[in-house]
Amino acid sequence: MLTIKVFFTSRIWSAARIPPLRAGAHYIAHHEIARKAAEQGAVLLKNEDGILPLERDRKITVIGAMAKNIRYQGAGSSHINPQKLSQPIDYLPNAVFAMGCDERGDTDEAMIKEAVKAAENAAAAVVFAGLPDRFESEGFNRNHMKLPQGHLRMLEEVSRANKNTIVVLLSGCVVECTWAFSPRDWKNDQRRINSRCKMQSLWTRAFIWLYEKTTRV
Repeated sequence: MLTIKVFFTSRIWSAARIPPLRAGAHYIAHHEIARKAAEQGAVLLKNEDGILPLERDRKITVIGAMAKNIRYQGAGSSHINPQKLSQPIDYLPNAVFAMGCDERGDTDEAMIKEAVKAAENAAAAVVFAGLPDRFESEGFNRNHMKLPQGHLRMLEEVSRANKNTIVVLLSGCVVECTWAFSPRDWKNDQRRINSRCKMQSLWTRAFIWLYEKTTRV
């Protein structure tokens, strides 16, 4: 406290060149920059049968609490209060919305029934899932990498109701995506992985043979 008092009463404070604060920030422009950064930072993990991009005139159902309350930051000391916040559902005004789960990642039969009904009547279902605050924050470690049980149940039931199900993941950590593959897909992917490993093994052997041959005296 004494140090602060000395600083403000000394000539150091008066001689310091502190630029005057400029009134008014370009919040709209900054929001647009943040929106573009988020758009360009999205990662497409899988696009089977070319389901994306969706056509504008298609009847779409949006499912999941995170579509209305997006998870865009961490919790605890990293939390900030944005001047403006756009929700995913804001960009899909003609879509039918169903909760599917609550903000904690839990669900019940009523929410699942509503989500399934909405998915059945749509050309495509877009499900928002991820890690809520209680799964991803400071002060504790995760015991697993799974999504909340409510999200897993929501994904399972909606994908059964509509084969054109698109999943949007919102999380700052790694999550398991075993639900993204049916048994048939898993076998095909496993064959491709095994084939790729065999090919890599052949290339490795060929490289070692070539190296040993060219370095012999």
